[in-house]
Amino acid sequence: MFENPNFEHYTFEEIPLERDIFIISEKWMQPYDEMMRRFFNRVPGSEYENVGFISWASIKSISPLSLELCWFADINKRHHQISVTLPRSEFVACIGCWSASERPRIFVKDSWLDHIHLRNYSIFGLIDAIGIRQRIADGSLTMELLLNLRLRIDELASRYLNVSFISFGDSLLLKSNWTVGMFDSDVKYTYDPEIFILLFKEVAVIYQEVLGMNVYGVITQGDNHYYGSPHIHHSESGNHICMNCLGMPFERLFAIDEAARSAIRNNIHQRSDLYLDEEYFISLHLSYEFRKSYSPVRSSYKSKMSDLSKEYIPISCEELIAHIQLNDPPNPVSRSS
Repeated sequence: MFENPNFEHYTFEEIPLERDIFIISEKWMQPYDEMMRRFFNRVPGSEYENVGFISWASIKSISPLSLELCWFADINKRHHQISVTLPRSEFVACIGCWSASERPRIFVKDSWLDHIHLRNYSIFGLIDAIGIRQRIADGSLTMELLLNLRLRIDELASRYLNVSFISFGDSLLLKSNWTVGMFDSDVKYTYDPEIFILLFKEVAVIYQEVLGMNVYGVITQGDNHYYGSPHIHHSESGNHICMNCLGMPFERLFAIDEAARSAIRNNIHQRSDLYLDEEYFISLHLSYEFRKSYSPVRSSYKSKMSDLSKEYIPISCEELIAHIQLNDPPNPVSRSS
């Protein structure tokens, strides 16, 4: 296949970086080759046709074992990109044809492409109280206050059943799963990141009313390797709780938290009540006027699970809430090419 000299063949190491490309199942290789041959040879009655179902992506880095790519889960109603790893073992071929204005197509194994559409992804939030050390030192955190805080968090959690809440006294960890979906499956696009901004506001009110303390939060989203699992695992014995977390978004929570603390100490940026991973921030459905006029401060952080430099956005919760658009979730991006 793809013997016509108009085709460009890219090895795994030669795939173009930082360009829009298409991800497509290997089952469409032969139909695509046949369509393009007819197109090149100008067979009477043969015109360019859409073949297969494509996903938009951009390759960010190449290592001997894998590609790190940004997969655009939606480009219609929100700018939703996800960092995804394509193992070399799932790569089949990469074919381009710039003479026909054809972006490179990375053909991958069917099971891998189905998997990234149908599996669970996660949003994580970390909310931390400010000044807890002083309150412990002066003895003002009574058992009555802490039990009241726990009760208020229980009440809040009962209204957000799709989010898991794990509290550690002064800290609260939030987790919710979502799916991208596929056009020919029962799995639908369930990404609703704005909920975590609204949740942060409610948690901040609770900490202020119960403890008289302010809080700040870190929010990330992305790939979680506990596919198809519930938010939290409880052992039958009751004494083992697993967050079902393994992947970049969970690790990024603590990387951003550490980077923000350092940046504040070194006067790189001011304190804020929210620190959002850039991928999460740009996926938020915000008003057009806000996106057009707002120029966010960006600060870098290093993730242990990626070779690339990452960025987070310090921003006010009130500013975000004033411009969030709460609409029905859009359809997934994958469609006929």
